[in-house]
Amino acid sequence: MTSRMSLPIRVKIVLLIASALAFSLLSYLYIGTSLIIQDKTSYIYDYNLTQLKSVSDGVEGQIQKTITTARMLGSLVAPGSKQINPELIKQAYAEIEKTAGVSHIVFLRPVDQKRFSIDLELGKVTAENKTLVDQLGWTPAMYNKEPVLVGASRNGKIPVGARIVDNSGQPIAFIALVEPHEKLFESGLGKIAQLYLVDASGATLRSNGATNLDHEKFVDLKRSLLESGFPSGVREWNSNDQDFIVGYQRFGYNQLVILSLVSKDIAFTAAKTLTHRSIFLGVSILLLAIGVTLIFVKGMTKRLGQLWNATQKVSEGDFSCRVDFGKTSNDEIGGLADSFNTMAQKIEELMVHTAEKARMEKELETAQVLQNRFFPLSDFEHDSIALSGKSVAASECGGDWWYYAKFENHLVVVIGDVTGHGVSAALVTASAHGAFSILMSQLKSQPDVVPSPKEIVKYLNEAILASAGKEATMTFIASVIDLRSGVMSLVNASHRPPYVYRKKADVPLENAIKHFKPLMGAQGPALGLGQDLSIDPVTFQLEPGDMVFWYTDGLVECESPDGKMITKQQLTKMLLELAEKNDANAKTICDQLLHQSLEFFGENATHLADDITVVVGTIPKKATLLKAAA
Repeated sequence: MTSRMSLPIRVKIVLLIASALAFSLLSYLYIGTSLIIQDKTSYIYDYNLTQLKSVSDGVEGQIQKTITTARMLGSLVAPGSKQINPELIKQAYAEIEKTAGVSHIVFLRPVDQKRFSIDLELGKVTAENKTLVDQLGWTPAMYNKEPVLVGASRNGKIPVGARIVDNSGQPIAFIALVEPHEKLFESGLGKIAQLYLVDASGATLRSNGATNLDHEKFVDLKRSLLESGFPSGVREWNSNDQDFIVGYQRFGYNQLVILSLVSKDIAFTAAKTLTHRSIFLGVSILLLAIGVTLIFVKGMTKRLGQLWNATQKVSEGDFSCRVDFGKTSNDEIGGLADSFNTMAQKIEELMVHTAEKARMEKELETAQVLQNRFFPLSDFEHDSIALSGKSVAASECGGDWWYYAKFENHLVVVIGDVTGHGVSAALVTASAHGAFSILMSQLKSQPDVVPSPKEIVKYLNEAILASAGKEATMTFIASVIDLRSGVMSLVNASHRPPYVYRKKADVPLENAIKHFKPLMGAQGPALGLGQDLSIDPVTFQLEPGDMVFWYTDGLVECESPDGKMITKQQLTKMLLELAEKNDANAKTICDQLLHQSLEFFGENATHLADDITVVVGTIPKKATLLKAAA
């Protein structure tokens, strides 16, 4: 960066002042000579062309507005001369009649490459206008070759045509008569010049007043300009011993010319006055600028140097560097110094925050990886039951948890939901998972002991109370399924009850929804409230073909973008359709149920309000269950 600064800024400012002084002196010497009039000729020519361009742009704007509105009107015309919205057509035509000077417009539909048929006429329909299409002789083939057609004048009005499409997308064409606005010829160049709008035939369409010109010479002038290969230009011309500066601008796809005649006496009088004023003003500003620059250049460059040195330190990693100009610096450079100091402080704070954020994100990633180990690594498959579960966290770490453990003839299925979500909820699930794992290990060491949902709930209640200290609670269900008999016993600690679906034979699908049964009973308070839970389990006899569904309340409490939640009827209908379609495939039912639910939540699925967990258990229809004796 240092190598780029070949010259200090103070030297550059001095060189700039010296260059400005030298250029000003040379300009003054040149302007003071007899060449000033010839030098200002280019100014007059440029001014003439600029003003001509402004007038031509105005007329061109009328034409373009006509074309744009005609395209819109064409989209309101359907095949068969039908008008889609006659009222809107009238309003749009009234607008261009006022703003674009349109007095007549005809919409044409091609019959073949040589003929048109008239679909719609708007505006004044005179005897001459009725034969306008035939007079112009424009064929569909000509519209295909040229984007816009401009014809010779009709009583001072310009015929304009273009190809467009109708409401059905079919090609049609239009012809409109556009009358240039008078105000274009009354302001700007029109105040000092004679303006003429000439069409391709040499006829004058519009002018801003009569003039004593040699008619034959003026006709020759117009002819030479129309035949010129240049789109615009300026030349000198004489008529009746009077010298003029003639400017012309071709437009309208080279079929129209705007022509101006300015008397040289008038033109150069204004140029001389402008030159004298410019010289005086330029010299005054230059002297003032040099004086002010010489006064402030030293202090300004000194402060800029301090700022530059400070930026070098920042680029080297020293964000503690600050710039202090004292109380006398209240200008932009002082503000720049304040901005630099603020920036350096913000960068210094940002570096600290970035490091802290990176550390926290790393810790959250580690916590997420560890929490994923709290869930089963694979689905459960057995001749008596298939089990599959999925969980989606609302943030990096969630408060939902489910697990299963198999004993010799029993399957334990647990599901819980900690109040809230995030890291604090994940810590409670960690405690629950740890306590559950220890309890299962102890039970497996005693083959003769049958797992009891009552004891599981009691044990995990004590563990969560010890870890959370009544600051957090967990709703919880402990289910124990006898793999031989199909008897399921469960205890519910304020959790949403699971559903069992059992379709009876010969029951229509639309009535089968009535056979979703919530497993109620054996309910108690949530884990971690401090109570000594002792809840006797409720039992339910599962049969071949049954489906058991456990879930957390996030499934029915999260909202879609329009504020809707999955209702009980919608949930059971989804489960019913998936159960009928996928038979006893627990994994497919579980995956598709979660997929459909997230689709329901839409864009909110990426920012769920709560964790969602679903667990599906299916009893194969061919399962052999030895029902327990009554």
